[in-house]
Amino acid sequence: MSETLFPMFARHQAEKRKQLASSRKRLIAALREIGVVSVEINYEGCGDQGQLVNIAASGSDDNPVNLECQIPPGHATNATTTSCSYAQALMDLAWGLLGVHHDGFDDNEGAYGTIAINVMADKITFDHYERYTDTKHTKAEV
Repeated sequence: MSETLFPMFARHQAEKRKQLASSRKRLIAALREIGVVSVEINYEGCGDQGQLVNIAASGSDDNPVNLECQIPPGHATNATTTSCSYAQALMDLAWGLLGVHHDGFDDNEGAYGTIAINVMADKITFDHYERYTDTKHTKAEV
């Protein structure tokens, strides 16, 4: 007997959440090691196109932190990646988070927002805005 779609999707989402939790833990630890206290990732999407617009990290002195250096082995967010930059690891995490929390942000009129990561508090916050077309109809006999 074939499985219905919803239970398969629920299991897939649960597995994605588990992988994200592991990736998040490794990446937060790596970011702390290089003195990052906060990260902002801006995203934008519409018409079936979505992208990460900007990734910026700040240290305790509010100065930018270079994310192009290589992340230490074992801290990469993608299990198949042995070495990548902090920027790539953050992109991998952002796409994973978007897939779980705002899948389809790029559909139709789309959506945009910011993923804010408070590294020291280990908190991730979405500030998400969805666009939509609204219609107002009136009918009157005069």
